[in-house]
Amino acid sequence: MKISIRQLSIEGLRALKIFHTKHACSYRISDTSFVNYLTFPQYVVVVAMNVNGIILGYTICLVAIDEADVIYLYVDAKYRCRGIATQIFKYFMSSISGLKRMHLEVDVNNAEAINFYKKNEFKIIRIRKAYSNNSDSCEMIWCKVEHTV
Repeated sequence: MKISIRQLSIEGLRALKIFHTKHACSYRISDTSFVNYLTFPQYVVVVAMNVNGIILGYTICLVAIDEADVIYLYVDAKYRCRGIATQIFKYFMSSISGLKRMHLEVDVNNAEAINFYKKNEFKIIRIRKAYSNNSDSCEMIWCKVEHTV
């Protein structure tokens, strides 16, 4: 399947909101937050789309100089295990010059996501008790490895 990975602009707001509402999760994101994600320069939204322009997955990250917080990363269940999330992450990481560290939190019961992040060199740094909806979360971090000669 041919897909394209790109940064989303404000013109893609409606499509992203529909995708998130239909597929991503039960957590509602306000219209204002969606607009902020796509207009404020500290947020980077990267999407994977098929040849028909249908969103298959996305990430929203908050960037501060050389660090980023992963706010959302989601791929439609029908398209998982095809490398799409990895492609989205690689695109995001290559689009931020000097990125040295990324941080995220994921529900401790979401083994699929935890394994994905571990495969992509994230490490669990702690478990936060009763963090979201009274559920525990894994706080994870990725750090760029500097190779010295």
